[in-house]
Amino acid sequence: MTFTPIHVNCGGPAYKDTKGELWAADNSFEGGSTYMTVSTIRVTPDSYLYRYSRVGQSTYQFAAPNGNYRVTLKFSEDTLKESGDRKFNVAINDKTVLQDFDIVASVGAPYAAYDRTFPVTVTDGSIRIAFTNGSADVPMINGIQIVR
Repeated sequence: MTFTPIHVNCGGPAYKDTKGELWAADNSFEGGSTYMTVSTIRVTPDSYLYRYSRVGQSTYQFAAPNGNYRVTLKFSEDTLKESGDRKFNVAINDKTVLQDFDIVASVGAPYAAYDRTFPVTVTDGSIRIAFTNGSADVPMINGIQIVR
């Protein structure tokens, strides 16, 4: 079975990035709500992608043939300003990959892009990404990219 790379603009519309990659409008999720900032996001040529987000506890699920993948999660803190204001957890296929993750502490400032990539082995035909509350506020995600 062939696999087409997945690019999702979480909380936002379809978007073509500066590399020519098409990001699908938000899809394959359960839970959370959407948010959009008008502020420019730094540390990326694709500020538009990071202006949209899904906020709150949510889960994304994508069909994927068994095998190895790289899942890139795209973050920008677009509402809170200080380190420690937002801390949340992320699990991929039931394995915690980020615990009490703090976007501002990781990138050093709000309104700045920050990506994290994780290797994932699929054994059941799907990739599930769960965003759950940590010790402060609620989760926030801007984009998801899955490639082989």
